[in-house]
Parts: sequence; C-alpha cells; structure tokens
Amino acid sequence: MLTGSSGLRRRDEPAFSPHFAPGRIWLELSVILAALAIIVPVLGVGAMGFAMQARAAGNRRWLAALLASAWCLALGVAIRGLLGQGLVP
Repeated sequence: MLTGSSGLRRRDEPAFSPHFAPGRIWLELSVILAALAIIVPVLGVGAMGFAMQARAAGNRRWLAALLASAWCLALGVAIRGLLGQGLVP
C-alpha cells in the first residue's frame, strides 16, 4: 500500500476519479443549455433532455440539473414575456 501525499492512490481506493464521473458530459451540457435558456427559453427543453441523459448514465446530480433547467426555462419565459418578445428570437 502507498500512503502519504505523493499523489499515488492506495490499493483499497477506487480506480476512478470524481472528475470523470459517469454522465458528467451530459450534466455539463445540461448546465450550459440551462444558462442559455434564460436568453432563449426553448433551449431549456434540451437542457432537461441532457439532465435525463445524465440520469441514464448514472450521474447522481441529475436532479439538480433538471431543476436548474426548469428554473432557467421559467425565468427565460418570464423575462421574454415582460419584454414583450416571443419565446424564440
């Protein structure tokens, strides 16, 4: 077994890194589209789809991405509605 702060892992530690969690790319795409959904609300639907893909891939944070997508979609609809513009620019 290796110990200390040499950067090497011990034998009983998992071989995967949290930086490469399953479905992470789907989660990141969901967050990016959710942010853009404030400007273009239609993208919120795609963000929700990516959040569901993250769930299917086994990511534990899929629900947070789904809720963020729904919130940004609602916020985008409200802002564009107050400005008197349509949902699609």
